[in-house]
Amino acid sequence: MDKDKRKELPEAKSSVTYSVTTKDGFNALFTVRDDSGSTLLKAMELIEKELVDKGYKPQVRYSKQAPKEKDWLKTPCPKCGNRVYHVKTKTGKEFDTCENRKWDFSTSKNVGTCDYIKWKDDEKKEDSFKDDTESEVEEIF
Repeated sequence: MDKDKRKELPEAKSSVTYSVTTKDGFNALFTVRDDSGSTLLKAMELIEKELVDKGYKPQVRYSKQAPKEKDWLKTPCPKCGNRVYHVKTKTGKEFDTCENRKWDFSTSKNVGTCDYIKWKDDEKKEDSFKDDTESEVEEIF
């Protein structure tokens, strides 16, 4: 389209942009502009009712994830007696920790009232050590 043929629209004082999916699965994005915010709000009510009636669904761009449920263990904390839960990090490391242990990522320090943590790698090392010593003992006898 030639720039000369294009009609320049004045800047609207109020606008709303809708991002929707049609009932056939197509994505659509459109903006409604008005000089008055109160007029735009009335228009939005009509537009949204019409979109719902025609089967359009809003596109959710960002949604906050629900917090993960903690995997509580049956054994109490050996240091303070409170509940212990299992954690798996994004990198795949696993550990059990007390509910009163609170980690401050900005200072890289525990700010909670308990410092109990048991890494699963430590258990594997202990198990492999036991296996090694058992095989050494078997070789001797």
